[in-house]
Amino acid sequence: MPRRDHTYWEIPVDPNVLARFPAAEGDPPRDPEKQRMLDDAVVQLRTIIETGLTPRQREIVQAYFFEGRTEAQIAEQLGIAQQVVSRHLFGALRAGRRVGGAMAKLRKLAEALGVDPEKWV
Repeated sequence: MPRRDHTYWEIPVDPNVLARFPAAEGDPPRDPEKQRMLDDAVVQLRTIIETGLTPRQREIVQAYFFEGRTEAQIAEQLGIAQQVVSRHLFGALRAGRRVGGAMAKLRKLAEALGVDPEKWV
């Protein structure tokens, strides 16, 4: 019988990527400065979401990113197609370009306010 190679299933991950996920119970606490930056980021994002999106986009973004629901679950709750939820979130392709969507709008609003989301990740 051939020997199994456990490293076949291991995926190398940058520790900085893992730091973005919430700590599980029993994990050591995060760096207080990094946690403060993440908390500030959430406050800034919530403000941008509340002031810059349509009510429908706001509802979908809240459900998708903050409540962790899938596009299909959101669509079922709202009585719309999953593709419509996807378009509200990420826009649609037109003439080879992605147009519309809450994410593009949020990026533009963040840039206009001088907010750089890259520093949070």
